Amino acid sequence: MRLLKREQAGARAVRRRNQLAKRSSPSLTDQVLALATGKTQQEIAAACKGARPNHVGAAISRHKRAGRIEERDGKLYATYSIGRNKAPRSDKRKRARVYSERSLE
Repeated sequence: MRLLKREQAGARAVRRRNQLAKRSSPSLTDQVLALATGKTQQEIAAACKGARPNHVGAAISRHKRAGRIEERDGKLYATYSIGRNKAPRSDKRKRARVYSERSLE
């Protein structure tokens, strides 16, 4: 019984991956970033056909938090950085190094 359920779950995962691979339209995140050229949040939401406004707002806030979009005078602009992203990032590698050194002691 359990083996059958696992096989079914595996088949569902494969189907889901195939569906995602077939998607030809860009993701909402990519659309929002591409539309951030001096438009308001309402204009971006209207331009993203089929997307719910609260999902567009969530995507915009994630981009703002990551430093990829900035707001000036109520309009949204994508920040294009050359090379690395300007967003602050955690120092995970340093933390991992400290933990691995402690385990060696």
